[in-house]
Amino acid sequence: MHDTPWSSGSKDPELLRKLIQKDLDKGFAFELRGGLEEAKRRWGSKVAAGKLGIAHAPARDPRLFGDSTVSGANPHSRAEEKVENPGLSDVAEFVSRHSYIVWLAFSMDVSAAHKRVRVHPDEQGYSIFAVPDGNGGIRWIVYRTCHFGCSWAALWWSRVGAATVRCLHRLIWVKHGLWLYVDDYLMLFPQSVAPLLSCLSVMLMCAMGVPLSWHKLELGSQLKWIGWHFSFGARPQACLPEDKRLRLLGMLTPLCHSGTKVDRTSVSKLAGLLAWWVGGVAWLRPWLCHFFHLLNKPALRFQHLDRQQIDELLDCLDHKLLVTRKPHLSDVQAGWRLSEIGGRNIGSKQAILSSPWKNGRASCKFLDPLCQEVSCSKEESEAALLMWNAVHTQVALEMGPLAGDGTCAAADAFADEDAAGIGGWWIPAGEALRPENARWFSVQLNRSSLPDWFWTKQGKSDGLASKIAALEALGQLALLSARLEENDVQAPSTTGMVALRQWCDNQGVVCSSAKQASNKKPLCYVLQSMSLLACEYGICLRISHVKGERNVWADVLSRGRAEDPELWDRFQEANRREPDLWQLLQRPWRLPR
Repeated sequence: MHDTPWSSGSKDPELLRKLIQKDLDKGFAFELRGGLEEAKRRWGSKVAAGKLGIAHAPARDPRLFGDSTVSGANPHSRAEEKVENPGLSDVAEFVSRHSYIVWLAFSMDVSAAHKRVRVHPDEQGYSIFAVPDGNGGIRWIVYRTCHFGCSWAALWWSRVGAATVRCLHRLIWVKHGLWLYVDDYLMLFPQSVAPLLSCLSVMLMCAMGVPLSWHKLELGSQLKWIGWHFSFGARPQACLPEDKRLRLLGMLTPLCHSGTKVDRTSVSKLAGLLAWWVGGVAWLRPWLCHFFHLLNKPALRFQHLDRQQIDELLDCLDHKLLVTRKPHLSDVQAGWRLSEIGGRNIGSKQAILSSPWKNGRASCKFLDPLCQEVSCSKEESEAALLMWNAVHTQVALEMGPLAGDGTCAAADAFADEDAAGIGGWWIPAGEALRPENARWFSVQLNRSSLPDWFWTKQGKSDGLASKIAALEALGQLALLSARLEENDVQAPSTTGMVALRQWCDNQGVVCSSAKQASNKKPLCYVLQSMSLLACEYGICLRISHVKGERNVWADVLSRGRAEDPELWDRFQEANRREPDLWQLLQRPWRLPR
């Protein structure tokens, strides 16, 4: 039970009272004259008082929010349904299926959408808030509707919003697109009937009593929706609005220099904004893992402890070597994790007892995940520089990938402890599906033929078999490169996409390539090279799964002639290609500066 607002509200109590009065005047809330005693008489144990605050955002009016997390109401709220919101890719997919139509876009927004959903009277006690009255007293306010800040608002409004979407679909019998992101609608209508259908949609919403934000209604070939600037017409495109572009550039600039220390909170905000942005600029998604690694990177803390301090430290460690409480005899802090003693990795509390000592002391290295600042590594600064260049260039994103040429293509990889191989083939459109017509490649690999970053910090002792996912992805990369060189595809002036399809029998690689993201090394590096190559040539690589027993050709090519001499000899030597793997794997690190 809280009887004070957050600092954002207490710093400007006049604005707080003004905003809450608006909700009272509109009937969203009512005042509880009898205070908490009346609340307990009405709802018994179903009472929780949260804290009010004011959210300030650029180019937007101050917004009142009610924090129901601190009161315990949000943590105890359970919703089994998960709301899935549309994004840029959904709009692009729709436009690509109907590229022959010139669209006009119409957007509308529901005013105070969450507050339009009434809460059952028996559950209104979970939405109580205290407001200073200006005379030293407190007014207790109860929301009879969902408020901004309660976890159940999204569930109930999504049901109401989904109902309005279904009604609009039933009303409009002309080919159209319709999406709802929380309370923001986007509709695509054919240009010739767009004004009429837009008016018809507004009439239906008014007839159903849905209050619209009239100043946000927009109809035209260009508009902003969910943070993107859309341009519909002969060549539908989307780009980053200028305000978001400048914001991203400002947030990325400090990270572009190796060794720079940045605030962890600012990295968290940047990672969230980049995660949204790469939803549209998908080829940059493989680099996103570096920012999450930076966000979660612990700082190193060193301590030289004597035996008495070590004995006390042992009592403060749990089985994962996490310091659960602060020792009295040393400056070790709660939340740190013991990593090394005397330069040796420590895996258990028992190993501490056999650690090396020097002059009666042990050199201990701790990991501090709670530090306020983190330092950028060279790898992370290069990822930031790549992102900075992409944002600064501001290339429009072409919506609607074009269909490929129907070429059949597949790749595969094999690996044991000391040797590996990749192989692949493709048959140009119009030619019979026979090995004699296939363009193909086969590359045998060993430990020394792969770059150093292909291996973990433990070196090359873990064997090639442990890298099979990365090798499978490398096979797909080599196949893509060979196909692009064969067709002499020229990089377009924009990032418009042409879809090229390939088959792979490794489900993990198929999923990772679809997400274009992985935190696992070296797979993430191969995905980076693959994405950069696709961007340079303006293509969209779509890797589909094929069962291993139906991927025999690529399997034989990855293993060599000894695997199946009869099948191998059917592949014509004149059709063999030699992809330059080293150049492909070094490509992502040759960055413009």
